[in-house]
Amino acid sequence: MTGRLTAVVTARSTVATALELLATLPHAASPPLVQQLRTHLAARLAPLAWLEQTLAPYCTDLDPATEMTILWAWQPRQALALTPGEGFPSHLQATVQAFWIALSFFQRASSLAESLHS
Repeated sequence: MTGRLTAVVTARSTVATALELLATLPHAASPPLVQQLRTHLAARLAPLAWLEQTLAPYCTDLDPATEMTILWAWQPRQALALTPGEGFPSHLQATVQAFWIALSFFQRASSLAESLHS
């Protein structure tokens, strides 16, 4: 886990590698499953693509450490009773709010595996 958002191209590559490995299994259900997953891969990656596109304008000048902090703070935001951007410098307020609003559309965005299982 990197603490950063996964790029669509990285997720696609990871799934493609997993599907190649799955296709080598000597089980009768493997080929149909692999084909079904390949067929629906774009749909499964669509939420991640939307997130990447939505946040792209805010990520251009964002260093990895700041992105990690924004993402880290989003996870316990309710337990800490944080409002979007609270505790961040004023120049990051719009970025933090954009991240938190976009992430709020996802129930469980912690892993690609959860997306595939949903």
